[in-house]
Amino acid sequence: MKILISCFKPFNNEEINYSKVVLDNYINDFDKVILDVVYNDDALRINELLDNNHYDYIFLLGEARSRSCVSIESCAVNLNSAKISDNNGIYKLNEKINDNGEDYL
Repeated sequence: MKILISCFKPFNNEEINYSKVVLDNYINDFDKVILDVVYNDDALRINELLDNNHYDYIFLLGEARSRSCVSIESCAVNLNSAKISDNNGIYKLNEKINDNGEDYL
């Protein structure tokens, strides 16, 4: 069984990203990728991995510091929209990712 697990580099002037702490310290024996928190670049990197590998499962770790417990996303929204800029200083608000895609999955 082949599994890919991703996490993120620190962003928003934080020194650490807890998704990376989890990946570095608690997860072994799987393919790993550390994403840059940069619009489009991270999606291209994931797509390149998917084009060149077959994965049975993919887990995308992230952090939401405002939440009080670990949670699993239940809905994907077809928007690039955030309260803060990415690590390249790009800020996007309510920009559709895929013009032909559904609003929610």
